[in-house]
Amino acid sequence: KSMACRRGLLLPVLLVLLVQCVQRTWSAGCFARAQSSYGARISAMIAMLEADGFSVEQGDITYSSFCKPDSPTCFGENPSSPYGRYRLPLLPGTPAADEPIWQMREDAALLYVGCTPPPARYFGLQSYAFISHDKLLFASLGDAINLNNVNVSDKSSPVFDQEVAFITSGDQATVTRVLPALAAAHILPNQTNVDVIPDPKGLGLDPIGVGLSHTVFNTLLRVALCADSLVCSQFYAFPWRVLRVTPLQKQPHLPFPVLPLKSRVSVYNETYLKQGLQMLADNVLVSVQKAGMAKLAAGAELTPLHLNGRDCIKTLEDCLGDTRDALYIDGNEPLLGGPSPSPIPKGFSFPLSNNSNDFALVVGVIHSQLTPPQATYSNLAVYYPEKELGVGAVVDTKLAGSAAQYKGSKDYYVYKLSRHCGSQPYCYTVPTAFPGVPLDKNMTLVERAYLNPSTQVGPDPAQILGAFVYHFVPV
Repeated sequence: KSMACRRGLLLPVLLVLLVQCVQRTWSAGCFARAQSSYGARISAMIAMLEADGFSVEQGDITYSSFCKPDSPTCFGENPSSPYGRYRLPLLPGTPAADEPIWQMREDAALLYVGCTPPPARYFGLQSYAFISHDKLLFASLGDAINLNNVNVSDKSSPVFDQEVAFITSGDQATVTRVLPALAAAHILPNQTNVDVIPDPKGLGLDPIGVGLSHTVFNTLLRVALCADSLVCSQFYAFPWRVLRVTPLQKQPHLPFPVLPLKSRVSVYNETYLKQGLQMLADNVLVSVQKAGMAKLAAGAELTPLHLNGRDCIKTLEDCLGDTRDALYIDGNEPLLGGPSPSPIPKGFSFPLSNNSNDFALVVGVIHSQLTPPQATYSNLAVYYPEKELGVGAVVDTKLAGSAAQYKGSKDYYVYKLSRHCGSQPYCYTVPTAFPGVPLDKNMTLVERAYLNPSTQVGPDPAQILGAFVYHFVPV
């Protein structure tokens, strides 16, 4: 009786300890749980898919750069944002291809079950029409899934490091059919996101399918400005799986309609800062002139671009992996290298020599630091346009405070580009070796403004002010 009594007293204690243990395990976050359970969860999902009459091919996600020293093009990569790319077998039974492109049957789907990234300023998933009608398009298909609209179970806390699933498909029936298999991987309906491929006919694309005369797609997962670079490097290196699932018995195709895109127009804009920006630019020119060491060689204003993947599809032009979560404020038409006529206005490029009095000053608005902010984050990036190579970027937090030396407010920045900054504050040293710009070549600049908080999409070009760029040479 005494032992029975003790067991009766111990059982509630053991249950409490067990619950606390489970709670501690789950509070560790999705990525910590994935270390021990991810493989088993994916295997259970594959087993259910195969039992339901799907063939399953496994691929992965790689966060390596497009760009290598011998690459003919670097596709205008954002230096602030590593790109996760889906890699899948080109043919059944072969390993995942190095090229981040894929095709699938029109009634198939891609499944990615994993975790949202660790805390970062931005993340978003976007699929693209990469090649269609024998043209390189790299054009977005619609609005992106991002940190503000992603489906995760706990919306009351930050959406980072939570269980998530992405289904990429152009077939409504297939999306519905694969949902039960996600449950085998412990994915709930409120953690599931559909990355829609709209009806290709409605977009003007080649049909979905495998082989020639069918659209080639690719998918990018952007993660920008991680709070902890070590944690993010571990996240990038993890063997996340992407599955291509195809019904063994071909089923009637039920395409998704082509829906309207979100409006970029906000009730707020930056145009009220135009006079102040011009005054600051004038102060900069006067200051350099008074110093007497350099003279103005050329100047220009960066132009906010009306860049839209669906427009590029219609005109069969290269959109260079645009996302509707961003506004691109560009300086040079060759950066996009599309056929003429190009949607990109002719812009400004310049060389920089080793002379310390050969430099550029960029005068602009910090789009993400305004009240209210016009972007979730923004940066200023240097490009080598011949290779469409993103050399480096200065992010908004580094731009902050740089205008004070020229009597500018916190809304603005003035940043210097030089081959030799040394200890100068608010100065970026442009390298010559890869990834850099050779001394005898021109460079150009691109501002990016990501995700206006009020519209949940990239800012409207008409509501954003582009920066002034001034190139100075020795007197």
